[in-house]
Amino acid sequence: VYVYIYLFYVYCTNVHSTGTVFGISNTFSSITAFIAPMAVGAITNNQQTMSQWQKVFWMCVPLYGITELFYLMFCSGSVQPWNYHAVQQPQGRTIDAPEQTVML
Repeated sequence: VYVYIYLFYVYCTNVHSTGTVFGISNTFSSITAFIAPMAVGAITNNQQTMSQWQKVFWMCVPLYGITELFYLMFCSGSVQPWNYHAVQQPQGRTIDAPEQTVML
């Protein structure tokens, strides 16, 4: 369910550049996906004890807290201003709207 909420958030806040924003954020999450096992391996190196695993889990608490604070301070759920593209119409030309809208 979390993935769908995240995708919905990315789509709703910037409709025109969803792919770019999702690609950037997915890059950071992929980096952590291969760094985390290396860090756990370094901490629990040939010592698969309860205390070593407690160190691993307690290291996650401040990381989650820091990322949550970053999100609360810098992120917004509203549509971002860079989502809108300025449409420039050539000078001296007019575009007539059709008289009837046809739904495709």
